[in-house]
Amino acid sequence: MKPPDRAASLSPREHLARLLEAAAGKTPHTPAEELRALLRELEIRVANMEGVGDDVIHILEGLDQATDLLYRLEESGVDVQAEAIRLAGVQERLRRKAPLFLKEIGGARRLRRLREERHPPRNHTWWYLDEWVAQQRRRRLRRIMAGTLLLLIFLALAYAFIQSRLPRDPRARRILDLQMALDTAMEEGDWQQAVRVLEELRTLDPDNPTYIVQLGVLYEHLGEEEKAHRAYERARALVDEGTFYKLRAMTYLQVGAAQAALEDAQRAVKALPEDPEAYFYLGNAYELLGRLPEALDAYEQAAQRAQKQKRDALLAVIRMRMAAILQRPPLFTPTP
Repeated sequence: MKPPDRAASLSPREHLARLLEAAAGKTPHTPAEELRALLRELEIRVANMEGVGDDVIHILEGLDQATDLLYRLEESGVDVQAEAIRLAGVQERLRRKAPLFLKEIGGARRLRRLREERHPPRNHTWWYLDEWVAQQRRRRLRRIMAGTLLLLIFLALAYAFIQSRLPRDPRARRILDLQMALDTAMEEGDWQQAVRVLEELRTLDPDNPTYIVQLGVLYEHLGEEEKAHRAYERARALVDEGTFYKLRAMTYLQVGAAQAALEDAQRAVKALPEDPEAYFYLGNAYELLGRLPEALDAYEQAAQRAQKQKRDALLAVIRMRMAAILQRPPLFTPTP
């Protein structure tokens, strides 16, 4: 009978402790030896973060110590170029695994509390990983919304072309102007202005479900729950459930509510399995959450349906999002 694998039964913390013990070696006798030993420990800790919980705090403390040691050695004339490269590598790997780090430490709020207690300098960027993750998320949102806005602009231009061929209608032209103003307000994150524009659009086109759903999401985003509920109920009375969830997923994406958008997009593709827009918004949500393989799969599903239905403008936007993902470097570096 094969004996049980004792290593496999170890918890992540116990496994990390074993690795650190095995790598400890001799007690360092000089600052340079101390720095190299600390770098070795940091490399092991960053490579083995998953499941260790708030033990990852030692990474931040170790980076503080290693940085201070490196500066002191440089000032004393010691050549630490190799150690500086290793330290930069540790920081880069930690940054790429920042979402996992935040999960283990207990979230962005916990890291902010630690900063308030310890007051690290701004150039110790590892203490500000929550801000870096938020910045990356905003960049992903801007990239995603750029594609969606291209589609909306195409539709608006098509609408303008149609209107130019029809008798002049002040109401229709005002709607077009307001739609352009709405796109600008949403892109800039000016939610109050977006609400004002949508409320005027509703007076001109009171039964347009897109405007009603967008108002509902913005009311919800601004904390006006009762208004949001009434808007959602009105929209549900105008369209089927799948279309309602598709429209709401689109608007959740515009305000950066990625998890809510994902849940609604999943409901939309279940109700509308042949709708390419539903799959497109599903891909948007996965991309915003950093779940890129799932985003690519959703975009591929969207592209197949758009191509089959000859939705050329939508297909071009989908292919653009897929290309952007494929050209992007991986979010995490593989652990040894």
